[in-house]
Parts: sequence; structure tokens; C-alpha cells
Amino acid sequence: MFSPPRVARRARPERLAALLHRYRRLPADALVDDEDRDDLPVIRPPGPRRTTSP
Repeated sequence: MFSPPRVARRARPERLAALLHRYRRLPADALVDDEDRDDLPVIRPPGPRRTTSP
């Protein structure tokens, strides 16, 4: 039987602020070990920004 898609939950600003605060307080090398994990997606650095023509 078909099940309807899940609805995204609304972001709660206070929870997001707390999460970002904890993330920013992590030591610089806290996520270094995750770079070699195969089960995480590869994140590419952003490319050059587009410029608008005058």
C-alpha cells in the first residue's frame, strides 16, 4: 500500500541556535576522523562564485 510522504518538521529557531552554538564550540580537529569514513557522503568545496555582467 502507498504511504504518503513524510512532512518536514518546522525548524525551531532556539533549537537551531543551540545546535550551531555547540558546533562552533567543537575543537578544530573534532571531525578529522570522519574524513576517511565510507558511510558519509562526499562534500565538495564550493566552486568559484558566479559574477553578474554589468
